[in-house]
Amino acid sequence: MSGATKRKERWLKWLGAANYLSPKIQMAISNADWIPTEPGDCVIFDPRTIHSGSYITGPKYSVFVAYGVENKHFFNHYNYYRNVRSELGYGDLDPDFVQLLREHELYPEQTPTFDFVEGAWVPSGIVKSLYNRRRDTPVKM
Repeated sequence: MSGATKRKERWLKWLGAANYLSPKIQMAISNADWIPTEPGDCVIFDPRTIHSGSYITGPKYSVFVAYGVENKHFFNHYNYYRNVRSELGYGDLDPDFVQLLREHELYPEQTPTFDFVEGAWVPSGIVKSLYNRRRDTPVKM
């Protein structure tokens, strides 16, 4: 890996960390195109692109739908959100929804579980701790 690539990757890690700390920090240091969304909107993107959610000031409700051949990439994506990024607090699917997926042969019955995905960005322990503290603090409206 070249020196320029290493510097860019370090910068991207800091941008990712800024996402946890403050919307003002995130907006000031990023050179991103922000896509405004409203409740009920659907965002579809290729997970291989560099992307980031915005700072969250209340409960976050989201659904990740992955489809494709059940292979290494499918399982990496599944485990990244379910296990590697445990601080995000994603819960299990509703049992009725799982049953509906099974009825249509759309539910992966045998999903290997692991808590590491090679090359995946993971926040530092300090950032995870800050995020968990912020997430556990009630939002005042």
